[in-house]
Parts: sequence; C-alpha cells; structure tokens
Amino acid sequence: MRGALTEAFHRSFAINRMGEPSDIAKAVVFQASDYAGWITCTDLLVDGGTHLRGMPDYAGHLRGGTG
Repeated sequence: MRGALTEAFHRSFAINRMGEPSDIAKAVVFQASDYAGWITCTDLLVDGGTHLRGMPDYAGHLRGGTG
C-alpha cells in the first residue's frame, strides 16, 4: 500500500520531484528580502505545482483502493 500511495503522491508534482527543505528555505529567504518589498496580501505556494494537478485520493489508498 505504501508504495502505491508514495507513487501517487510523486505523480502529483508538476516538476516531477519531491521537495527539499531548501526549497521552502529559499521561499522564506525571498519573502524576507528586499526583492519582496512590494508583495503584500498574497499567498506564495511552494508546492512543486501540486495545486495544478490536484492531490491524490489518499482515502482511496487507505481503504485499499488504487485512488
């Protein structure tokens, strides 16, 4: 079960790789920098493009299905 769920999760990333802690750190450093000085009231999605493809059906995997 874990292999199928992990594979479904990996397929959900538009950039085809898992994120690393440094990916989040770079976004934080950018937002704390002067380069982000005019950015207000917005969300910065750091999700590898998952929002473009949608999340896998985790419940289906947990019930024993393929999602």
